[in-house]
Amino acid sequence: MARSLVDTNVLTYSRDLNEPVKRARAIEVIDQLGAGGELALSAQCLNEFSSTSLRRGTPISEVRIAVSRWRDLGDVLALTGAATAAALTAVEQYRLSSWDALIWATARDAGVPIILSEDFQDGQEIEGVRFVNPFKQS
Repeated sequence: MARSLVDTNVLTYSRDLNEPVKRARAIEVIDQLGAGGELALSAQCLNEFSSTSLRRGTPISEVRIAVSRWRDLGDVLALTGAATAAALTAVEQYRLSSWDALIWATARDAGVPIILSEDFQDGQEIEGVRFVNPFKQS
């Protein structure tokens, strides 16, 4: 698999005991990418995961362990002003939500060709970044 940015929903499913099939697939994807040196994470996605998990009652110690593990497995891409500007353009041009556009811009600016997420149109490509749903059955 090519270098890929893993979206918040994949991170969240990897910890979701109520979704065993998606959980197993998310863990598989994260571990495979991490082992191959192909895992990219956005600081935004780590923050979204943390916020969602804490809101759902996950103990902060568990959130901290998960985030630390992922940081050790992959590259964390910083949010930049340039990505924010590109995201605003993408909202207009490609009709992405502002948060999704920021994830896309972060991947594009870092040269990451794939975003793994169930929140985008599977197979869609925008400016060299392709969206792939890792939970979609082939």
